[in-house]
Amino acid sequence: RHPVRLVITPARPPEVYLATSMATVESDMLQVQSSRRWLAWLIAAAALAAVFIALWSSFDSMIAIWLNDSTFAHGFLIPLLSAYALWLKRAELSSAPIRPSAIAVIVLMMTAFVWLIGQIAGVQVLHQFAAAAMIGITVWSVLGNSIAFAALFPLGYLLFMVPFGDFMVPRLMEFTADFTVLALRLTGIPVYREGFFLTTSNGSFEVAEACSGARYLLASLILGTYFAWLEYDSWRRRLLFLLAAFVVPILANGIRAYLVVTVAHFSDMQYGTGPDHIIFGRVLFALFMLILFFIGVKFSDRDREQKARVEKRSSSVSSLPGLLAASILTVGIVISVASTAKSTASRSPVMVSALLPAAGPNWTKREDLELGYAPRFRGFDQALAAAYESDGTTVELHQIVYLGVRQDSELVNQQNRLFDPELWRLSTRSRGTLFVADGRAIGIEMTTLYRPGRRLRVHSYYFVGQRWTTSRILAKLFETYDLVLKRSTPNAFIAVATSLQPGQEIAADDVLKRFIVEHHDRLQLCLSGGNTSDVGCMPADVPARVQ
Repeated sequence: RHPVRLVITPARPPEVYLATSMATVESDMLQVQSSRRWLAWLIAAAALAAVFIALWSSFDSMIAIWLNDSTFAHGFLIPLLSAYALWLKRAELSSAPIRPSAIAVIVLMMTAFVWLIGQIAGVQVLHQFAAAAMIGITVWSVLGNSIAFAALFPLGYLLFMVPFGDFMVPRLMEFTADFTVLALRLTGIPVYREGFFLTTSNGSFEVAEACSGARYLLASLILGTYFAWLEYDSWRRRLLFLLAAFVVPILANGIRAYLVVTVAHFSDMQYGTGPDHIIFGRVLFALFMLILFFIGVKFSDRDREQKARVEKRSSSVSSLPGLLAASILTVGIVISVASTAKSTASRSPVMVSALLPAAGPNWTKREDLELGYAPRFRGFDQALAAAYESDGTTVELHQIVYLGVRQDSELVNQQNRLFDPELWRLSTRSRGTLFVADGRAIGIEMTTLYRPGRRLRVHSYYFVGQRWTTSRILAKLFETYDLVLKRSTPNAFIAVATSLQPGQEIAADDVLKRFIVEHHDRLQLCLSGGNTSDVGCMPADVPARVQ
């Protein structure tokens, strides 16, 4: 017989069992919530992929510009920087509640309508901005307000993908020329300025588009915005740094231009006129940026010792059917709008081709074009040109005609230019007004172009739906308005050019204005294919370049 040992353990208090049970339940709930969060993010990712595919035409046009224009090559980095910013916000994103937003759906519908207008009207920058914005709005719509607020900067930063900023180039060129001339004169170097051409005693210089500093300014704003978000919590400090990021590259470019001219002047044009001035410009810009960021770090108000804390509590996640419904609704809105844009992307062009006006009183038609000038436009339906002579002065008329609005075929486009920059250089540009016979005022843009051995004076304007304007913005608005009302009229860019002798701008302007005034009514009617016997249009067999 073996002895039996009884071991009696003291009973645990009931609260211990309760705490253990609650911990087990909470752990199970966390696992369930974690699984639901992963499913929610997968649903959002699927919705984003569908939206991206539906709006591919906009993203494809962005990528094409990134590849072809080095000014906007930074576009490839924006998604990577945005993804890194999302990773930095992972603590907030992992604990924020997920619940679809009805307000975001309404905002998405409005943005999709803007995208549709941009697509139909061919306003590239409009539909590109709308497409970039809809990426963030899709996340907001499916995952809700808390997630969108936590990811506000990373999603908003995607707007920098849009190639934007060409409108700043003329003003930056003007500032660079003004700054350089002022600095040269203050340092005792005599300089003569004619538009964007500067002449010292030792050589001539041109402030070209590449010298505007637009590339440096865009790079500074893009990097400066990211830096301000990383380093500052105070909105005041962020805005002040962004102001510095805007001003510093403009001043740096002015200093660069001044130093290049100074070095070239004192070296008898041996230095500063070749690739060395490009390298110098990049080094100088990098130096200014390093100084700006170094000073910016000194004023940082971000606590670097503070670590992001991930909340251990379970955050609410909306029901999966609700998330699926929000995702399907979001994708459905985008796809329906994209389908509408595709079905209306090609509008039937006007059946009647445009004609050239016949020579008016005191003018005779010439057979040859001798100026070597033509506007550089893309996707046009007709490019008509003719030469006219009066009192020994020759004037050339160029009409770039669009008989309908189609994708990649619009009158107002950032790639359409008054002149071919490979053949001509811009000297001066201004605006004026002339009055036709019935007292109507017509705005014109007056430009002086230059190339070795020849100068031209050019007056130009847009003709959109029986309206005349020099504003690209107004021309695009007129074009969009006619599209909405389904009006089918030819639109055109008109340029009238003549040779220019030094100091004869006023005389050249008088000739060009007289030509426009005397041919205005004919020009307007002939653009709509007017009857040749009634309105004095050129016969239809006049040679015309049709694309």
